[in-house]
Formats: sequence, C-alpha cells, structure tokens
Amino acid sequence: KFTFHELRKTHATMRVAAGIDPKVVQQRLGHASIETTLKYYAQPTKERQVAAAHVAVSYLAADSKSIQRQTLASAN
Repeated sequence: KFTFHELRKTHATMRVAAGIDPKVVQQRLGHASIETTLKYYAQPTKERQVAAAHVAVSYLAADSKSIQRQTLASAN
C-alpha cells in the first residue's frame, strides 16, 4: 500500500530523474522552497548514480589523455 505522500515523493523523483528542471517539480508540488523538494522528495535513483559515475570516469579518462598529450609535447 502506498500513501499519498509516497506518491508525491515518487512523482518528484521520477520527474527529476527524467531531467525535468527541479524548479518546475517544486512548483508542481507547491513547495515554497527548492530545498524541500530536493531534500525530502526527489531521491537519487540507482540509474542516475550509475550515470554520474560514468560521467566522472569519462571525464577522468579524457583528462588523463590530455595530460599524456601535454607530457609528450613538452618532452619533444
């Protein structure tokens, strides 16, 4: 069984995970503060956590290649 409050939290989480601007979600829920929406309603999803990790790995890999190129260029 779900409560109405749990459905609101699910709604917020799904919208933020789908890329909807959190300010729009805040307005839809009628919160006066974005902090309320993000702290208590929009929860991180496993998929978004994995996506964030992939972005970090991609950034580090690209940065690593850039450092290697700079090192090679300065050695020549």
